[in-house]
Amino acid sequence: MKKTLILLAFCAFMSNPAFTQKHEFLTFPFSQFVVRTDWAPPMVWKYKPFNDIVETETVIAPPAMNEDWNAWYGKMKAYQSHLRSHLNDTSSVYLELNLKKKEKVQLYYKRVLQQISLKPNDKIIFEGSAKNEKGLSQFSITLIYIKKGLELSYATVKQQQVKDITLTDKATSLHSEITIPDFDTKDIVVQPVISFHNQDSTSTKIDVTGLTLSIPSTPENLKVYNELRKNFYPEIMGVDKQLYNRPEMQWTKTNFISGFVYLWDNDFWDAEKKVFTIQKYCDKMKREFGGFQSILIWIGYPNIGIDDKNIWETIDAIPGGGIKGLRDVISVFHKNNVKVYFPFMPWEIDTKRSPIPDDKHWAEVIKKTDADGLFFDTWFDGDNFQKELDKAKKGLSIGTEHHPTLQNIQGYNAITTSWGQTLTPYNNNGISRVKWLIPEHLQWIIARWETDRQNDMAYSWINGQGVLVWENIFGHMNTWNAKDRQTLRKINAIYQQFGSLYISDSWKPYLPTGNEQIHASSWEVGNARIWNIISDKENAVSSFDLTIEDKTMTYFDVWTGEQVTVKNGKVTVPLSRFSCVLGIKNTPSIALQNLLARQKKETASVLPLVDKHTEFILTTTAKPAPKAIVTTVPLPTNLLAVKGGSYNLVTKHFKRESSCFPDMGAKDNYENRIEKGIIIHNTKAELPAFQIMPRAVTNAQYQQFIKASKYQPTDKVNYLKHWNGTVCPDSLLNKPVANVTLDDARAYARWAGMRLPTEWEWQVAAQQYEKDFIFNEVFEWNESERFDGHNKFVTLRGGCESWVLPTSRWYFPGAVRSKKSGGTQAYDSHSIYFLMKTGFDRAGTLGFRCVKE
Repeated sequence: MKKTLILLAFCAFMSNPAFTQKHEFLTFPFSQFVVRTDWAPPMVWKYKPFNDIVETETVIAPPAMNEDWNAWYGKMKAYQSHLRSHLNDTSSVYLELNLKKKEKVQLYYKRVLQQISLKPNDKIIFEGSAKNEKGLSQFSITLIYIKKGLELSYATVKQQQVKDITLTDKATSLHSEITIPDFDTKDIVVQPVISFHNQDSTSTKIDVTGLTLSIPSTPENLKVYNELRKNFYPEIMGVDKQLYNRPEMQWTKTNFISGFVYLWDNDFWDAEKKVFTIQKYCDKMKREFGGFQSILIWIGYPNIGIDDKNIWETIDAIPGGGIKGLRDVISVFHKNNVKVYFPFMPWEIDTKRSPIPDDKHWAEVIKKTDADGLFFDTWFDGDNFQKELDKAKKGLSIGTEHHPTLQNIQGYNAITTSWGQTLTPYNNNGISRVKWLIPEHLQWIIARWETDRQNDMAYSWINGQGVLVWENIFGHMNTWNAKDRQTLRKINAIYQQFGSLYISDSWKPYLPTGNEQIHASSWEVGNARIWNIISDKENAVSSFDLTIEDKTMTYFDVWTGEQVTVKNGKVTVPLSRFSCVLGIKNTPSIALQNLLARQKKETASVLPLVDKHTEFILTTTAKPAPKAIVTTVPLPTNLLAVKGGSYNLVTKHFKRESSCFPDMGAKDNYENRIEKGIIIHNTKAELPAFQIMPRAVTNAQYQQFIKASKYQPTDKVNYLKHWNGTVCPDSLLNKPVANVTLDDARAYARWAGMRLPTEWEWQVAAQQYEKDFIFNEVFEWNESERFDGHNKFVTLRGGCESWVLPTSRWYFPGAVRSKKSGGTQAYDSHSIYFLMKTGFDRAGTLGFRCVKE
């Protein structure tokens, strides 16, 4: 009784609105809110006393074939009950690391230390213990030094390892007291990183318990600590489902099928008419996939970073009036009962910083556009966005690309939807950890590079989870084949009819089937029960006998649209890969009858021999360059002459997700030669003799063109933005013109009696003239325009020496790991850049030069 009173007093003390720390240190507990790690780590947060539950961070193992299912299910329910009542109990949790030989995992404190500044001579203290199963492992503490403003990035100025502790198979104390060395506090911040390194030649398991970090209790630190404390010391020990319980959040629970919309995609944006085609897009998605319940409109990457335009300026430049254009787009989606997410890219910190914090800025955008959610790219918690989002619009969902930890899918700042793209199932089977904890948490299965989605949909189907349709991967088309689309249409139709069943707490996963290759899960509410059935491989069996317990129900095969009869306590359904059985006690509703008719028609439909949905336009050859016209404008006197002839050219560049066009002879658009992440093009170019400008067109030359021709683009967004007016400042006259579109550049070339170079002409000239061919002042437009049926793009030449992005390799034009993006580019390199043919294309580092044949 005494212990209980002490615990209650402690909980009441820690749940007070403000915590006054009278001691020397502030302690961050061992919590999923505090400790962060890399993408898809080999680790799992485990809960005592359920140490023997076999699971990864994302998936719980299914029962073995001959295991007593009732006993297994009883243990699973007990585990579920324990999680729901002890999720936020730090004394119940420990970390299990499963490291392969020589493998290393790092744990960060970036989020909790983002606003806390450690100073020279500050003492920080780690407590806790760890032991490994076999061999030797090492616990290390490293101090990383980062430029101020870049605290959330991985762009370190330097690293300093300050502590090593060898771990054995005995419990080892991790107690460490570190004094922060002297450093430049004006421009640099310091943060600790801990790592566990398996130094053995065989794999091992490391259990980490009670690992806490304590920092000095200064008034500044205490203020931030109190602001964050509710995250890592929640008010309740159990699961907090307050967001899921909101009436305005109910849409998230049955948001089963979601789509990824690439802003530049021809299905979504008509580049010739310069209008968004939302109804065309919705109609196509209904026809091909059965329709989406939500979509993510992707804005920014991979073009973002070509200059200092941030995401807010990018949104303002969107055709149709920026925010107004997006609101018009969203209104059409809403008329089609489709919710809309926007992407938040926390890694975008090198572009121009807004004086408004990200959470407030996004809340403002969502309020003005009437969007429905935010998707956190590369992030796996909701940070503290919810407070601002609530001010803008109730019922907003926060989703994440990462698989979230269990603590991050509950509470006031909960992630309510997530991608399942870093799953680690057991032979494509297993129980979703997030769904077992919170059935209302909707996760979409996605493996962006797969060409056969049957396995992904099978895993999703057995878990009653969602599917993400992503075909345009930042300009790389990976379309769904006809068979996968038909499967998803059937899944979608069932989810739309019976979605409420799948979010109930009645889930019975991996029911006994008598066949190790067949798996069944069921859900039941009131007078209805539904079974989702899969086989591990297509045509492993031809049919399946489902054991029936309630003979008072009427049963339907809702996968094929047929009513089925109970015989000898079983119903028999065909099973190629997927099946679904529904039992009801009521008379079939009109909605059910319509579903059965639809599924029956879908089952009878024959897949097309020629699938127009997957057709593409081969992009081996660029659009021909327009011919130069005769003018009275005198040619520049310093043109460089290049001989015509046959040239064998090699072009090399970093492979981004967008990939690149293929060389001649390729059968598809992504048949590239790739070596160690580098695309290598081999091009045989037949070039006429030509003359080329030795450097890019200057502001002075472009201003002369405007005065002489009276040229004005129809779209003036970002046009010559660096001039800050209609006249170029004297300080910029001799610098390359920028903030012009491809059409602006072509207009200048026509006036000058020239044209833009092809990229092969550009490369030959750069190679032949070396220092006399001045480049890397700006990226350069050239005649390399291509269209694959979905995306229009060019491959820019050169780079911009003065524009370097140190924090992320995802910025344009991309870079290999540990290298900075931007800056100078090799003469034999190019960068793929996507076009909307509007002011949206203009960039402060993008100019051009001209040639004369």
